[in-house]
Amino acid sequence: MRGLLVRTAFDVVTKALQFLEDRGVEERHIERIIANEAYADSIAEAMVYGALEGESYPITVNYELTFHQMVSAGGYDWINKSINYRKFQAELEGKHGKVSTRAWIVVMKLWNYNVVLKDLDKIGLRPASAAELLAFGARYREVENCRVFGLGSRSRSDDGDLNVFVIEFGRGKRYLNLRETNFGPSTGRFNYLALPKRQVTMQCTREGQDSEES
Repeated sequence: MRGLLVRTAFDVVTKALQFLEDRGVEERHIERIIANEAYADSIAEAMVYGALEGESYPITVNYELTFHQMVSAGGYDWINKSINYRKFQAELEGKHGKVSTRAWIVVMKLWNYNVVLKDLDKIGLRPASAAELLAFGARYREVENCRVFGLGSRSRSDDGDLNVFVIEFGRGKRYLNLRETNFGPSTGRFNYLALPKRQVTMQCTREGQDSEES
């Protein structure tokens, strides 16, 4: 028997059902949770991630594009020349079609790679990969005066440092840059793009079958 069922008191369950009924939820809606896994996933996502501070962003990653095309789709004013296109292209091997999901910008006052990963894990999130960060950058071009990090993909520079991707917005310009993971710890305002560890609103389609943006 699973922990939630064991730990949840009967009166809590009763109050929760009454709360839902007062808001128009009927028995057929509860039965649908049991019968339809996708519907159950959407309910679970709202319950687990709906309380996160900050805005969520629908994104669609088009795995039919090469990594170079993903970068080009962002229309950046400047791109770091040290980006290892071959390495990140290898990350895309075996992935096809378009994947639609939802991402969050999690704001923290700390830059410390390992600590941030642990903090994201505690709230059920994982850092965005390079492809996911690029999908965000291609779709949301109006973000101003901030930096958004994707910690899910790392690349080793010629001098041995591990780097992660960051999109920098400011003064009407957009930059695709790299930042060393061992830089810090430092304080300030850092924005980390993150996604649910368990993808619950994923939709995969072949090229030409999805009208959403890439």
